[in-house]
Amino acid sequence: ATILIEGEEIEIPIEEIEVGDVLVVRPGEKIPVDGKVVEGKTKVDESMITGESKYVKKEIDSEVIGATVNQTGLIHIATEKVGKETLLFQIIDFVKQAQSRKAAKQQLADKISNYFVPAVIVIAVSAFLYWFFIGTQVYPALQATQLETSLQVFTSIVVIACPLVLCSRYFPIKRKVSIILIAS
Repeated sequence: ATILIEGEEIEIPIEEIEVGDVLVVRPGEKIPVDGKVVEGKTKVDESMITGESKYVKKEIDSEVIGATVNQTGLIHIATEKVGKETLLFQIIDFVKQAQSRKAAKQQLADKISNYFVPAVIVIAVSAFLYWFFIGTQVYPALQATQLETSLQVFTSIVVIACPLVLCSRYFPIKRKVSIILIAS
């Protein structure tokens, strides 16, 4: 970043920029901090933050957002926010927090699936054992073998129950995709 000290331009690492520093931002350069234009006029590409494809006019006293791109003119910016205080960092932090928290629907689905999945497995195994040891003797007209009949019953129970289990696992995927789409 180029900082302006007593009329002289000095290159410094972005990490060393402090609130109150005046930065020189040339056309094509990224604006490294949140601040206000104190000299010059330009148009800024804010699409990374706002999604707006048109450039936004900036002149003296206009607010600029870090990570946006200066497009047309040389400007001087008075630094107001750096690092974790910038709008971009706050957006990133918000997205991370949103991804780490579970929605109420997701929590409910997790609670239900914690009981539902073991219950389905117990029922499916019980049905398998019943049809393997007893069912084919009770219903001798079945044309399949004991093993085939037992596997069909077991598979039917699991397949019928699967959509419910998949739905409970669908919520986190849907939520993450939504957050990613909103963030981009």
